Amino acid sequence: MDAGSETLVDFHTHSHHSDGVLSPAALVERARTRGVSTLSLTDHDTFAGLEEARAACVAAAIDFVPGVELSASWRGQTIHIVGLQVNESHAGFNQAAELRKGLAEAPILATADDVLDLSGRPVGLGQVAIARRSQTRTVGSGA
Repeated sequence: MDAGSETLVDFHTHSHHSDGVLSPAALVERARTRGVSTLSLTDHDTFAGLEEARAACVAAAIDFVPGVELSASWRGQTIHIVGLQVNESHAGFNQAAELRKGLAEAPILATADDVLDLSGRPVGLGQVAIARRSQTRTVGSGA
């Protein structure tokens, strides 16, 4: 097969909605200029750019596969799991995303010592455990 007849696909891309630098539309345009025929946007833990990427793919005549790259903890390490052909309107994912967003925006009032008190070790805690600890404090209490 010569290079001119190859089918180019990219099932692992990121936009500025996670750790990429381009908007979803600019990412699709870059893919178009490079001859990509099928593209998936797989931003970390968010569906935020899928609608824009889908519309840009339609306009560019590129097949679109909705995706996401989920972060998970396994054996004390953060791992990423790429999901393709995802249903971005699934209630479960959207509820989890809203919880994550709320935790990210909540004031965290736990100290490093508090985190160690919860787990007995300095690693392996996520936002949920820290948020639970910070709920026991009040702003300005000095506790």
